[in-house]
Amino acid sequence: PPLEGDPVVTVDVPVDGGAAHTYTECARIWNPIHTDLAVAVAADLPGLILHGTATLAHGVSVGVRHLAGGDPDAVVRVRGRFGAMVPMPSTLVVSVWANGRFEVRTSDGGQAVKHGHLTVA
Repeated sequence: PPLEGDPVVTVDVPVDGGAAHTYTECARIWNPIHTDLAVAVAADLPGLILHGTATLAHGVSVGVRHLAGGDPDAVVRVRGRFGAMVPMPSTLVVSVWANGRFEVRTSDGGQAVKHGHLTVA
């Protein structure tokens, strides 16, 4: 569904400088562009960046709180497209619409997750 009208909620989500290290260990996703500055710079990145799946999880978490009454079991499907890097530290801006659409933007307006959608039972 399209982004129509105003979102039901827009939330600022702080991302601290160690978020990628924490996510790496918890999710068991080891990619050094997220945790080793020398590797990130060698890959022509501006610095350490947050995992796309961690960024998506922030959007989904806000959606679950506001569309599914906080019940993650009510989520039937998640969809989204990664579009911008999330530097650390930074702040994400998550907006959620009543029709299940959501987006995650970086503090400078980049669409970190675009075309997001939660299908809730």
